[in-house]
Amino acid sequence: MGIELAKAFVTVSANSKPLMADLKGLKTSVANEVRGIGIAATAVMSGFSLLGFGFLKSGLLLVGQLEQTKISFETMLGSADRAKTLLKDLVDFAAKTPFQLPGILGATKTLLAFGFTVEELPKIMKSLGDIAAGTGKDFKALAVIFGRIAQNKFIQGEEFNQLVDAGFPVIEIANTMGLSMQELRKEMSKGNVSFDAVAETFERLTQEGGIFFNLMDKQSKSLLGIQSTLSDNVNALKRSFAAGLAPAMKDVTNLMLGFVQSMNSVVTASGPFAGQMFAGAVAAGALTV
Repeated sequence: MGIELAKAFVTVSANSKPLMADLKGLKTSVANEVRGIGIAATAVMSGFSLLGFGFLKSGLLLVGQLEQTKISFETMLGSADRAKTLLKDLVDFAAKTPFQLPGILGATKTLLAFGFTVEELPKIMKSLGDIAAGTGKDFKALAVIFGRIAQNKFIQGEEFNQLVDAGFPVIEIANTMGLSMQELRKEMSKGNVSFDAVAETFERLTQEGGIFFNLMDKQSKSLLGIQSTLSDNVNALKRSFAAGLAPAMKDVTNLMLGFVQSMNSVVTASGPFAGQMFAGAVAAGALTV
Protein backbone atom coordinates (compact mmCIF):
# COMPACT_ATOMS: atom_id res chain seq x y z
CA MET A 1 0.00 0.00 0.00
CA GLY A 2 2.83 2.39 0.94
CA ILE A 3 4.58 1.78 -2.43
CA GLU A 4 1.37 2.56 -4.36
CA LEU A 5 0.91 5.81 -2.45
CA ALA A 6 4.51 6.78 -3.15
CA LYS A 7 4.03 6.18 -6.89
CA ALA A 8 0.86 8.29 -6.81
CA PHE A 9 2.72 11.10 -5.11
CA VAL A 10 5.53 11.00 -7.72
CA THR A 11 2.97 11.09 -10.56
CA VAL A 12 1.10 14.02 -9.02
CA SER A 13 4.34 15.93 -8.42
CA ALA A 14 5.38 15.53 -12.06
CA ASN A 15 2.02 16.81 -13.31
CA SER A 16 1.84 19.77 -10.98
CA LYS A 17 4.60 21.91 -12.52
CA PRO A 18 2.16 24.54 -13.88
CA LEU A 19 0.73 25.02 -10.39
CA MET A 20 4.19 25.28 -8.87
CA ALA A 21 5.12 27.97 -11.40
CA ASP A 22 2.01 29.94 -10.49
CA LEU A 23 2.73 29.57 -6.80
CA LYS A 24 6.33 30.80 -7.24
CA GLY A 25 5.08 33.82 -9.17
CA LEU A 26 2.66 34.56 -6.36
CA LYS A 27 5.22 34.13 -3.60
CA THR A 28 6.52 37.71 -3.56
CA SER A 29 3.13 39.40 -3.74
CA VAL A 30 1.72 37.10 -1.05
CA ALA A 31 4.68 37.85 1.20
CA ASN A 32 4.14 41.58 0.76
CA GLU A 33 0.44 41.28 1.43
CA VAL A 34 0.99 39.13 4.51
CA ARG A 35 3.57 41.64 5.77
CA GLY A 36 1.05 44.45 5.25
CA ILE A 37 -1.66 42.47 7.00
CA GLY A 38 0.68 41.84 9.89
CA ILE A 39 1.52 45.52 10.37
CA ALA A 40 -2.12 46.64 10.23
CA ALA A 41 -3.27 43.72 12.37
CA THR A 42 -0.70 44.62 15.02
CA ALA A 43 -2.22 48.09 15.34
CA VAL A 44 -5.72 46.64 15.55
CA MET A 45 -4.80 43.99 18.11
CA SER A 46 -2.99 46.59 20.22
CA GLY A 47 -6.27 48.46 20.45
CA PHE A 48 -8.11 45.24 21.31
CA SER A 49 -5.62 44.46 24.07
CA LEU A 50 -5.90 47.93 25.52
CA LEU A 51 -9.69 48.12 25.80
CA GLY A 52 -10.85 44.52 25.54
CA PHE A 53 -11.68 42.45 22.48
CA GLY A 54 -15.43 42.26 23.10
CA PHE A 55 -15.74 45.98 23.79
CA LEU A 56 -13.97 47.04 20.59
CA LYS A 57 -15.52 44.30 18.46
CA SER A 58 -18.95 45.57 19.47
CA GLY A 59 -17.81 49.15 18.90
CA LEU A 60 -16.55 48.40 15.40
CA LEU A 61 -19.87 46.78 14.55
CA LEU A 62 -21.70 49.89 15.75
CA VAL A 63 -19.35 52.15 13.78
CA GLY A 64 -19.97 50.06 10.66
CA GLN A 65 -23.74 50.17 11.09
CA LEU A 66 -23.70 53.92 11.60
CA GLU A 67 -21.48 54.34 8.54
CA GLN A 68 -23.99 52.42 6.43
CA THR A 69 -26.85 54.53 7.79
CA LYS A 70 -24.91 57.69 6.94
CA ILE A 71 -24.50 56.45 3.37
CA SER A 72 -28.26 55.82 3.20
CA PHE A 73 -28.99 59.32 4.47
CA GLU A 74 -26.53 60.83 1.99
CA THR A 75 -28.42 59.10 -0.81
CA MET A 76 -31.83 60.19 0.47
CA LEU A 77 -30.80 63.80 1.20
CA GLY A 78 -28.30 64.28 -1.61
CA SER A 79 -25.79 65.85 0.77
CA ALA A 80 -23.04 64.37 2.93
CA ASP A 81 -23.06 67.39 5.26
CA ARG A 82 -26.82 67.24 5.84
CA ALA A 83 -26.59 63.50 6.44
CA LYS A 84 -23.80 63.99 8.98
CA THR A 85 -25.76 66.69 10.83
CA LEU A 86 -28.95 64.61 10.86
CA LEU A 87 -27.12 61.55 12.13
CA LYS A 88 -25.54 63.53 14.97
CA ASP A 89 -28.94 64.95 15.95
CA LEU A 90 -30.48 61.46 16.00
CA VAL A 91 -27.65 60.04 18.12
CA ASP A 92 -28.16 62.89 20.59
CA PHE A 93 -31.94 62.30 20.49
CA ALA A 94 -31.49 58.59 21.28
CA ALA A 95 -29.13 59.34 24.16
CA LYS A 96 -31.82 61.43 25.90
CA THR A 97 -34.90 59.29 25.25
CA PRO A 98 -36.16 55.83 26.25
CA PHE A 99 -35.75 54.61 22.67
CA GLN A 100 -32.80 52.74 21.21
CA LEU A 101 -30.88 54.30 18.31
CA PRO A 102 -31.69 51.55 15.74
CA GLY A 103 -35.43 52.17 16.18
CA ILE A 104 -34.98 55.92 15.86
CA LEU A 105 -32.85 55.55 12.73
CA GLY A 106 -35.44 53.18 11.25
CA ALA A 107 -38.28 55.61 11.97
CA THR A 108 -36.30 58.46 10.40
CA LYS A 109 -35.59 56.49 7.23
CA THR A 110 -39.29 55.65 7.01
CA LEU A 111 -40.37 59.29 7.35
CA LEU A 112 -37.82 60.44 4.77
CA ALA A 113 -38.99 57.71 2.40
CA PHE A 114 -42.56 58.99 2.74
CA GLY A 115 -41.39 62.42 1.62
CA PHE A 116 -41.04 64.38 4.86
CA THR A 117 -38.23 66.92 4.85
CA VAL A 118 -35.35 67.17 7.31
CA GLU A 119 -36.83 70.45 8.54
CA GLU A 120 -40.12 68.71 9.39
CA LEU A 121 -38.47 65.85 11.26
CA PRO A 122 -37.84 67.42 14.72
CA LYS A 123 -41.52 68.24 15.35
CA ILE A 124 -42.73 64.92 13.93
CA MET A 125 -40.15 62.85 15.84
CA LYS A 126 -41.12 64.62 19.07
CA SER A 127 -44.83 63.92 18.52
CA LEU A 128 -44.32 60.30 17.45
CA GLY A 129 -41.85 59.72 20.28
CA ASP A 130 -44.21 61.01 22.97
CA ILE A 131 -47.11 58.98 21.56
CA ALA A 132 -44.97 55.84 21.27
CA ALA A 133 -43.80 56.37 24.86
CA GLY A 134 -47.41 56.72 26.01
CA THR A 135 -48.94 53.84 24.06
CA GLY A 136 -46.01 51.42 24.03
CA LYS A 137 -46.22 51.21 20.24
CA ASP A 138 -42.96 50.58 18.39
CA PHE A 139 -41.49 53.91 17.24
CA LYS A 140 -40.82 52.78 13.67
CA ALA A 141 -44.22 51.06 13.35
CA LEU A 142 -45.93 54.29 14.42
CA ALA A 143 -43.87 56.21 11.85
CA VAL A 144 -45.06 53.78 9.16
CA ILE A 145 -48.73 54.39 10.08
CA PHE A 146 -48.19 58.17 10.12
CA GLY A 147 -46.34 58.04 6.80
CA ARG A 148 -49.05 56.01 5.09
CA ILE A 149 -51.74 58.46 6.18
CA ALA A 150 -49.60 61.32 4.85
CA GLN A 151 -49.00 59.51 1.57
CA ASN A 152 -52.72 58.87 1.05
CA LYS A 153 -53.58 62.40 2.26
CA PHE A 154 -56.41 60.95 4.37
CA ILE A 155 -56.86 58.17 6.90
CA GLN A 156 -58.33 54.85 5.81
CA GLY A 157 -59.84 52.01 7.79
CA GLU A 158 -56.59 50.02 7.96
CA GLU A 159 -54.54 52.84 9.49
CA PHE A 160 -57.45 53.82 11.73
CA ASN A 161 -57.62 50.27 13.15
CA GLN A 162 -53.84 50.20 13.57
CA LEU A 163 -54.04 53.35 15.69
CA VAL A 164 -56.80 51.75 17.76
CA ASP A 165 -54.68 48.60 18.24
CA ALA A 166 -51.74 50.78 19.27
CA GLY A 167 -53.81 52.34 22.05
CA PHE A 168 -54.11 55.74 20.43
CA PRO A 169 -57.35 57.57 21.46
CA VAL A 170 -58.87 57.94 17.99
CA ILE A 171 -61.82 59.81 19.51
CA GLU A 172 -59.42 62.76 19.67
CA ILE A 173 -59.40 62.88 15.86
CA ALA A 174 -63.18 63.23 16.04
CA ASN A 175 -62.76 65.99 18.62
CA THR A 176 -60.34 67.82 16.33
CA MET A 177 -62.97 67.80 13.59
CA GLY A 178 -65.91 68.51 15.92
CA LEU A 179 -67.54 65.17 15.14
CA SER A 180 -68.89 62.21 17.06
CA MET A 181 -67.23 58.82 16.58
CA GLN A 182 -70.13 57.68 14.42
CA GLU A 183 -69.82 60.78 12.26
CA LEU A 184 -66.04 60.34 12.09
CA ARG A 185 -66.37 56.79 10.75
CA LYS A 186 -68.93 57.96 8.18
CA GLU A 187 -66.64 60.77 6.97
CA MET A 188 -63.67 58.42 6.96
CA SER A 189 -65.54 56.03 4.64
CA LYS A 190 -65.87 58.95 2.21
CA GLY A 191 -62.18 59.83 2.45
CA ASN A 192 -62.97 63.09 4.22
CA VAL A 193 -60.75 62.64 7.30
CA SER A 194 -57.59 64.33 6.08
CA PHE A 195 -53.99 63.80 7.05
CA ASP A 196 -53.94 67.39 8.30
CA ALA A 197 -56.64 66.52 10.85
CA VAL A 198 -54.63 63.53 12.05
CA ALA A 199 -51.39 65.54 12.22
CA GLU A 200 -53.13 68.32 14.11
CA THR A 201 -54.46 65.75 16.61
CA PHE A 202 -51.00 64.25 17.11
CA GLU A 203 -49.52 67.69 17.69
CA ARG A 204 -52.29 68.81 20.08
CA LEU A 205 -51.99 65.68 22.23
CA THR A 206 -48.23 66.07 22.58
CA GLN A 207 -48.25 69.77 23.45
CA GLU A 208 -48.55 71.11 27.00
CA GLY A 209 -51.93 70.01 28.38
CA GLY A 210 -52.14 67.02 26.01
CA ILE A 211 -52.26 63.46 27.38
CA PHE A 212 -48.94 62.55 25.72
CA PHE A 213 -47.08 65.75 26.62
CA ASN A 214 -43.42 65.11 27.52
CA LEU A 215 -43.95 61.35 27.90
CA MET A 216 -40.56 60.55 26.39
CA ASP A 217 -38.92 62.55 29.16
CA LYS A 218 -41.05 60.89 31.82
CA GLN A 219 -40.42 57.40 30.47
CA SER A 220 -36.69 58.07 30.26
CA LYS A 221 -36.71 58.48 34.07
CA SER A 222 -38.29 55.04 34.65
CA LEU A 223 -36.08 52.02 35.37
CA LEU A 224 -36.37 50.64 31.84
CA GLY A 225 -36.00 54.12 30.40
CA ILE A 226 -32.81 54.71 32.37
CA GLN A 227 -31.46 51.33 31.25
CA SER A 228 -32.26 52.21 27.62
CA THR A 229 -30.57 55.60 27.94
CA LEU A 230 -27.57 53.94 29.61
CA SER A 231 -27.36 51.42 26.78
CA ASP A 232 -27.36 54.17 24.15
CA ASN A 233 -24.67 56.09 26.02
CA VAL A 234 -22.51 52.97 26.42
CA ASN A 235 -22.88 52.32 22.69
CA ALA A 236 -21.86 55.91 22.02
CA LEU A 237 -18.74 55.33 24.13
CA LYS A 238 -17.95 52.15 22.21
CA ARG A 239 -18.31 53.98 18.91
CA SER A 240 -16.02 56.77 20.11
CA PHE A 241 -13.25 54.32 21.02
CA ALA A 242 -13.70 52.15 17.92
CA ALA A 243 -13.93 55.06 15.46
CA GLY A 244 -10.16 55.64 15.62
CA LEU A 245 -9.51 51.97 14.99
CA ALA A 246 -11.94 51.61 12.08
CA PRO A 247 -9.49 52.83 9.34
CA ALA A 248 -6.88 50.27 10.42
CA MET A 249 -9.54 47.55 10.46
CA LYS A 250 -10.54 48.53 6.92
CA ASP A 251 -6.89 48.22 5.85
CA VAL A 252 -6.62 44.76 7.42
CA THR A 253 -9.86 43.61 5.81
CA ASN A 254 -8.88 44.94 2.37
CA LEU A 255 -5.44 43.30 2.57
CA MET A 256 -6.98 39.98 3.61
CA LEU A 257 -9.52 40.28 0.78
CA GLY A 258 -6.72 40.87 -1.73
CA PHE A 259 -4.79 37.89 -0.38
CA VAL A 260 -7.78 35.55 -0.59
CA GLN A 261 -8.68 36.78 -4.10
CA SER A 262 -5.09 36.20 -5.28
CA MET A 263 -5.02 32.68 -3.87
CA ASN A 264 -8.43 31.95 -5.35
CA SER A 265 -7.25 33.11 -8.80
CA VAL A 266 -4.21 30.80 -8.70
CA VAL A 267 -6.19 27.79 -7.51
CA THR A 268 -8.91 28.41 -10.09
CA ALA A 269 -6.38 28.81 -12.92
CA SER A 270 -4.52 25.65 -11.91
CA GLY A 271 -7.60 23.51 -12.53
CA PRO A 272 -7.22 19.93 -11.24
CA PHE A 273 -3.60 20.41 -10.18
CA ALA A 274 -4.59 21.98 -6.87
CA GLY A 275 -6.56 18.86 -6.01
CA GLN A 276 -3.72 16.66 -7.17
CA MET A 277 -1.26 18.55 -4.97
CA PHE A 278 -3.57 18.05 -2.02
CA ALA A 279 -3.83 14.34 -2.80
CA GLY A 280 -0.06 14.17 -3.05
CA ALA A 281 0.31 15.84 0.34
CA VAL A 282 -2.10 13.31 1.82
CA ALA A 283 -0.12 10.48 0.23
CA ALA A 284 3.16 11.85 1.58
CA GLY A 285 1.63 12.07 5.02
CA ALA A 286 0.43 8.49 4.82
CA LEU A 287 3.96 7.27 4.01
CA THR A 288 5.28 8.73 7.23
CA VAL A 289 2.69 6.94 9.37
